[in-house]
Amino acid sequence: MRSIIYSIAATVILGCSSYKKLTARHKDNLSALESILRKSNGGIYHRTIIQENQKPISLYVESYNFELNLCVPDADPASVYISDREFAFLKKEFSNQTVVKLDRLYPELRNKMIKKHQRFKTVSISMPVVFRNGSMAMYYATGTYGGEFGLLQNKQGKWERICSSIVWDRIKPTAPLPDTHPGKHKF
Repeated sequence: MRSIIYSIAATVILGCSSYKKLTARHKDNLSALESILRKSNGGIYHRTIIQENQKPISLYVESYNFELNLCVPDADPASVYISDREFAFLKKEFSNQTVVKLDRLYPELRNKMIKKHQRFKTVSISMPVVFRNGSMAMYYATGTYGGEFGLLQNKQGKWERICSSIVWDRIKPTAPLPDTHPGKHKF
């Protein structure tokens, strides 16, 4: 009887429009997402994000935001190097994401989620993008102090966060900053 109820519940959940894209093809993405949720201390917003500061996350997929070789000194440099082809793939995948209600996907992990943004307590995350034949995943997370890309590695079937890289929003100022000390510059 229980298995019938679970089957019906799964059919209803996966039948919803926001979950139709979460098929077997996304099994690794869901596995990485579940790992992020399980390892969190709580306070993850109950919906994934697809933008920050009214900009799509895909716009932040730039080489200056992926200085991953600086944060994994013991790792093989080739494992954290993101190729041009991978940049294009990540940018495309992040731009195709939709908002997913995490509390519906993982009702057993609701204690890790929060439904109202609270300063210093809430972290919003994107759906992870899995690449390199399922061995690596990248996701975006943002909180009170800004955003970062997190890099996960699949080690023997378990996702481990191996690195993160702070995102720098390179907005060009509309006017040059005034020189408050003309003739005196520090180098």
